[in-house]
Amino acid sequence: MFELPVDEQAQSRLALARSMLNSLPRFGQWAESVREFDTPHGTIGYRQAAILWVLRYELLPSDEMTPTGFAHFHRVQPSVVTRALAKLEQGGYVTRMIDAHDTRISRIAITPRGTAISVHIEQLYLDDLICALGPVSDTEIDTLRQSVATLNSVAERLDLLRLGRTRRASHAPEP
Repeated sequence: MFELPVDEQAQSRLALARSMLNSLPRFGQWAESVREFDTPHGTIGYRQAAILWVLRYELLPSDEMTPTGFAHFHRVQPSVVTRALAKLEQGGYVTRMIDAHDTRISRIAITPRGTAISVHIEQLYLDDLICALGPVSDTEIDTLRQSVATLNSVAERLDLLRLGRTRRASHAPEP
């Protein structure tokens, strides 16, 4: 059972942890709140936009740019990714190529059309963030920049902790 910390530093860290637990999910909820994006380049769903993001920023090693790799990365069932990839391929946003060494594997690549819609969607998010940051002072921006770097480090450690508790890794292939 969890015991309350006795010293001031531990109590302060507990208060911060609770604050993070309550505040940070709001950013994810905001990012996921748009279910479909209507753009000059076509209409795609959130899951499709997320796949294009991974491709565009090469967030996975090239040998994991596969339906299975995307499923592991997004922590979803492969069928979810298969449906999203089919829609992306049908819209001309990605191409699917059979691996030359293993015909059971499909390699996914982003097309210029996929890049264009991904850039457009990213700009929608950036415009909202810049608007929300408008009233924030330069001093607070500097502090926020440092805090985001720290939060990224904390998130990496949380991924490692989760990996020890569950088989659902962030993007590590199954053994």
